[in-house]
Amino acid sequence: MDFLNKIQEIRAPMPEGTQLFSMDVVSLYPNIPQREAAFFNVNKHKITELKEAGIWRPPRRDLVEEAILHVMRDTLLQSEGRVYRQIKGVAIGAPSSVATAEIFMHVAFDKLRTCRHDAPLIYYRYIDDIFGIMTEGD
Repeated sequence: MDFLNKIQEIRAPMPEGTQLFSMDVVSLYPNIPQREAAFFNVNKHKITELKEAGIWRPPRRDLVEEAILHVMRDTLLQSEGRVYRQIKGVAIGAPSSVATAEIFMHVAFDKLRTCRHDAPLIYYRYIDDIFGIMTEGD
C-alpha cells in the first residue's frame, strides 16, 4: 500500500520522453556475498543514515551486528537427514536476513549513485525491488 500511496501522490504532468523503470535483484538473499556482508564493521554509520532517512527503524547497533554475524556464520540447513552449514548468502525467511539485505542494498546502491552525475526524477526502493521515473537525458 505504501508504494500505491506514493504513486498516487505523483500529480505533476511528466515531461515528454519520460520513462518508467523497475528492477529486481534476482535471488538476493542466497547471493549476498558473505565476505562483502562483513561491511557492517566499516559501515556502521549506514544504520544511522537509514534511521534518519525513515527507511528503517533499527534496534541497537550491537543487536544488529550480533544478528548479522549469526545469520552469516551460524545458519544450519538439514536435507535428507544431513546437516549443512550455509556458506553463501543469508537464510531466506530469517528476520535478521531482511535487515542484512536492506543494509547490503543501501550500501551497494549508495556506491553506484556516487558514480553518477544525474538521478532519476522519482526513485523508490523496497529492499531489492526498485521503481523509478527517468526523464529524457537522465
